Amino acid sequence: NKVTEGAKFIIKNFHTIERAMLLKLYEMGIAAQTIIKLCHTAKTGTVVIKCNGGKYILGGNIAKKLIVSCL
Repeated sequence: NKVTEGAKFIIKNFHTIERAMLLKLYEMGIAAQTIIKLCHTAKTGTVVIKCNGGKYILGGNIAKKLIVSCL
């Protein structure tokens, strides 16, 4: 699916993610029910998101495990 930079999403869940990575995301404030804004996407799948007042870069392998809904 094609997503637009600047779009806002709510994280619904995570798809088969390792516990250590899940804890790292939680430490950044990225959890279920978190609202995120997509700032940039790269061809490699890497994304830049904004949430909780911070900007974060997520590699494609992590970004594709986020289950989100559009706002």
